Amino acid sequence: MSVVLELFILVYSAAVGFVVAGIVTSFRQLWTQEPARFVMSGERWTVLLGSLLYFAVTGPMMIFRAVVVGRTGERRNLTWTIAGITVVGLWSICLGILVVGLVVRFVA
Repeated sequence: MSVVLELFILVYSAAVGFVVAGIVTSFRQLWTQEPARFVMSGERWTVLLGSLLYFAVTGPMMIFRAVVVGRTGERRNLTWTIAGITVVGLWSICLGILVVGLVVRFVA
């Protein structure tokens, strides 16, 4: 494969992952009328497993929101902002690869 094609797949995966995280986060916020947070919602193992799955999908959006608030509201330095955006990007790439793989597996 060429480098350009691999870079395109990487950027596409990041976009898909970030969009999926945004859609799930927005849907939950619409449903519960409160923003998404990293808070475990119960003590049963099924609820904890569901919470971890939810965090795995919505993590990029929650971290991105924290980075934006930290940069604009709390005036954090540029190093922390770049580190946060890097985490969001890498997490979005992983989530995007997972989502695209699931779509290809079940649709094609």
